[in-house]
This record gives sequence, C-alpha cells and structure tokens, in this order.
Amino acid sequence: MSRVQPFTVSLSSLKWFPNEQRTRWFLVLGVDKPDGDELNALLKACNTTVKLYGLRGLYIKARGEQEEDYTSFFHFSIAWSLTSPSSFDGLLIEDKDVPGLKNVTETRVKLDTVKVKIGDTVTSLGLAPQHRESKNVLV
Repeated sequence: MSRVQPFTVSLSSLKWFPNEQRTRWFLVLGVDKPDGDELNALLKACNTTVKLYGLRGLYIKARGEQEEDYTSFFHFSIAWSLTSPSSFDGLLIEDKDVPGLKNVTETRVKLDTVKVKIGDTVTSLGLAPQHRESKNVLV
C-alpha cells in the first residue's frame, strides 16, 4: 500500500488528445509534477500491485522497461468527442489561455482520493491523512 499523503497539483495545459485508435478525442487538462512527486508514486504502487497478478502495468513499454517520470501522461479529462477536433472549426486549443476560463496555469487542485475501477466496480480510496504529533498524541 502506498503511503501517499493528500497533495496539490498545478494545471499546465489544455489540449485535445486522441486514444490509441483515434476513435475518441479527449479534452484534457495537463498537470505539472507535484512537489513530492506523488503521482509517480501512486503509479508505481499501482504497477507493483498489478504485476503481482501477472498483469502489465500502465505505461510500461513492450519489453517491461519502466521510466521514472510519467508526469507528461497525467491529466484530467474534461470532455470527449467522437469527431476529430480539427473538424471543430477554430475550437482546437493550442494555447494555455482559453476565453471564459481562468488562466489554466494559475489553477491548483487538491487531491485527497484515488478512484480504483476493477470491472464495473469503482472504489474510492482516501489518501493517508498527514499525522501530526501534539504532546505525544497523534491527531
């Protein structure tokens, strides 16, 4: 089990990203690496767990090679389309400032829960709250 504490990420970009088959396009908010590198720690914990069951981890190369930093893969999906964004006539987002939205790079998001989906079941797991000692008592 990972001992990752709740953490905050800063948004870094807003762009369209296709799935591998290019059958769906997702509008995603990219994130910067958090100070404690918690996203990579959670990915490593996930990949270690699935390996115990003989499954391939996320973002593992064909020969089982694993990189150290997957920050460029982490994102929030906020919309999707069955049509390529290039056909949206001017809605292709290439810069960080989007009319009607606060500057994306000034936005921070606190993360304290991980959602795990196995089959049709989704389970919410709270990240370990940070324990503080006060007069020899954990609070």
